[in-house]
Amino acid sequence: MVREGGRGSVWQRSLDRQQVRVGAGAAALAVLLLGLVASAGASGVFGQADRDRVVAENLALRARLDVAEHALDDVAPVLRRVRAYDEELRDLARRQALPGFGPLDEEAMAERDAWLDGVAGAGILHEEASDDPLASADDVVKRATDVRDEARQLERTLGELDRNLERLSALSDGLPAIWPVQGGVITSGFGYRLNPFGHREWKFHGGIDIGLAYGTPVYATNDGIITFADWDSGHGQMVVVDHGNDISTRYCHLSSILATVGDSVSAGELVGLVGNTGMSTGPHLHYEIWFGDERADPLQYLPSR
Repeated sequence: MVREGGRGSVWQRSLDRQQVRVGAGAAALAVLLLGLVASAGASGVFGQADRDRVVAENLALRARLDVAEHALDDVAPVLRRVRAYDEELRDLARRQALPGFGPLDEEAMAERDAWLDGVAGAGILHEEASDDPLASADDVVKRATDVRDEARQLERTLGELDRNLERLSALSDGLPAIWPVQGGVITSGFGYRLNPFGHREWKFHGGIDIGLAYGTPVYATNDGIITFADWDSGHGQMVVVDHGNDISTRYCHLSSILATVGDSVSAGELVGLVGNTGMSTGPHLHYEIWFGDERADPLQYLPSR
């Protein structure tokens, strides 16, 4: 070993081969230990970064799923209203309160139930998941939000349906609950027919004729108030019952009137007897149903016999 510049004393040390091997081994071990320490430090840093990333993803996923849950919570009350509305309509159908309403067939019932049960279930949450959990959560949020928006639109529609249902329910209360007579044969229906007097012209017939024996009891077809009980030109002895909601019924050609104007009557209460008064070709009951100022075919509203 020579100092810089070559000046000064010379210090000399001799190493044998064994000492060189020991020194080299010690240096290699030191390098290895330093490498392991550096690797462990780097692993700790990257491991913490991975953990931070997972935590952030989980928090984002939870936030997205919270949005979906809130969206579905908004759907639940709307579905309850749909079910209630459906039950009330089916009750009207069971009571045959309105023409044109009736029980669904099995296929239509299955489709209805599948929609009611699945709108907030399989169609939203049970689709195939993406490899990216955040992307899958975004899909769930979008589907849930779409359903919520549709439910809100449906809720606005239900407001009008509720009002319609109230009117339908009120209407059904005034429709015929029973037939006005027991037995008999329908001899003439609603609509145009040849005038029974002369058979030379077509004339509109505003009700149905039920042929019966003279003196057969005639009953009010639903609850109401007697608004007319007297002679009417053409209809002979006639009784009119007002059932509310612009619905009234008429019982014509009676031989006797057994009700008084202002009386309250219930369905099945006697209002007169079958006769042949007025313009009539034989003993029968002429029965009409009116909605405001218009007549309708009673057979569309009378219950099945």
